[in-house]
Amino acid sequence: MNYDFFADEADKLSLLTYILQETDLQIFDLSSPFGETIRRYESVDDIRSRFDLKNETPSAIHFQLWSPQFKGEPIFRKIELNPKYCNGLTYRFATEGWGLIQLYLGGISGKNLKHSHIGHSTKRVP
Repeated sequence: MNYDFFADEADKLSLLTYILQETDLQIFDLSSPFGETIRRYESVDDIRSRFDLKNETPSAIHFQLWSPQFKGEPIFRKIELNPKYCNGLTYRFATEGWGLIQLYLGGISGKNLKHSHIGHSTKRVP
């Protein structure tokens, strides 16, 4: 399942509020910034303090959503980096695991609103 949609800042705030207040989904970074660990976001204010929900920025807003009802736990895999190419930093993390839902939030770039995306995949069962 993959869906692209357009969402302005108010739409994103409504969506994130719904996820955090009306579901058991937990919101994690898809990947961490270099030299940092994965963050779990527990409030919309937590997300707003880290990301610009209005404008398209170089540091894209990519989340993994996970529910305790999903099979398994999220896996936070450490990725080794070559400090020669990463300003001396040596690692970052990626969030992986069974049943995760990807949520990517687009923003305004110039006069255009970039699309957002939600999707997930499953293992094919014969």
